[in-house]
Amino acid sequence: MNKTVNGVVCAGILTLAAASVDAVPLTEQSLIHVAQFENSLALNGLSPSENFVTTNNSISHTLDTSSGFGSNVQGHASMMAGKSGILASTTVSPDVAGAISRISMYDTLAFSTQNGLNTDVSYEINFDGHLSNIDSTYLGLGGLAFAQTRVSIYDITGLSTWLDDNGNFSTNVVDSLVDRSIGLPVSSTNIQFAVGAQGIVDLFGFSDPASPIPTDSVIVDTSGTVFNFNLSKTGTFTADPTKKYGIEILSRSLIYGSGGLADYLNTSAFDFTNLNGATFSSGSGTFLSAATSVPEPSILALLGIGLIGFMTYKRNRQ
Repeated sequence: MNKTVNGVVCAGILTLAAASVDAVPLTEQSLIHVAQFENSLALNGLSPSENFVTTNNSISHTLDTSSGFGSNVQGHASMMAGKSGILASTTVSPDVAGAISRISMYDTLAFSTQNGLNTDVSYEINFDGHLSNIDSTYLGLGGLAFAQTRVSIYDITGLSTWLDDNGNFSTNVVDSLVDRSIGLPVSSTNIQFAVGAQGIVDLFGFSDPASPIPTDSVIVDTSGTVFNFNLSKTGTFTADPTKKYGIEILSRSLIYGSGGLADYLNTSAFDFTNLNGATFSSGSGTFLSAATSVPEPSILALLGIGLIGFMTYKRNRQ
């Protein structure tokens, strides 16, 4: 299936091509990492938990919460659509400590540009959902509901692997990448939203403008009010056709304490908004192949003019 961005047809199902990029074949090119947890104050650590990876192009998973901890933990992701959804919630109970749902998609990208020149590429991430928090006593600081989506793009040129370290997948891929001397991403865009008691908001630095990853919206609240959000950000990077890139798209919902909700199960979406004449191929062979772009107004206008002209011609012929 082909994908069109700003009038440019981008192959969504291709194999990685350029010989200069493929000089070192990657053994791990794409996967989806799922990590879901719930816990009770009666236990040490998070239990039960699901922490696994799949090389499928899509995943939908719900944590078995029959333990009675009072959690609801769900998540899904699709490479083809560039979308994922996350939900974590807890019931009001003095024995409930929290829940976490996290899904990350990883894929390998190569770009073909006009005349083989470096090209600036634009993208967008957005997500919408609901946050609420009740617990004002958790750990003496109060509870927290937190939602996050992030895209990071790395230069992985010349690597034979970038996702799997001796068979052990790191739950903190940034640390894993730094350990491999990949360094910081060539582009990273992050959106965070938090609702919580003042004590825990201050502890995590969510309200600190000088934080390395500032939170886009912070609300201090413990009343159980549901706050809706709809946030988006854009990013750019320079695509070099002689290089290979790794992309991570992270979705995370987190609850500390009881009576919390962090829900954007319906949507967290990534898409390229302007490829400037470039096309891309992915290690999964499906990345963004099912994503659709809204035609620009000028394109719609041209279609309308063409239709009017056709109808006029048809009437004249009759």
